[in-house]
Amino acid sequence: MSGHYHIRSCGGHCSDHFFFSTLKAAVDYYKEALDRISAELAQKQAKLTEVQIRRQQMEQEIAVLQDTYNCVAKSLQEAKIARAETAESNCGTARPTHYSCGAK
Repeated sequence: MSGHYHIRSCGGHCSDHFFFSTLKAAVDYYKEALDRISAELAQKQAKLTEVQIRRQQMEQEIAVLQDTYNCVAKSLQEAKIARAETAESNCGTARPTHYSCGAK
């Protein structure tokens, strides 16, 4: 009977206490989840920033390499033209050469 008396003396506040305890537990759970997710987000944002910086560095390296390649290709083309012009100008001279006329 003492349990029955307790329910009657509670006046309905026991169910309110249970509701608020459950609500507080749910709020605590979601706060912990939010803190965990916020920490994960911060880590992922830091990693993203790191990757973006590395990407910029790689794009700059690619640009430098492309410029170097273009410069070397231009120099090679100029050398081929000069060699061809030299071979053409040497055609018909008495000096022996291992190039035939018009050889590249």
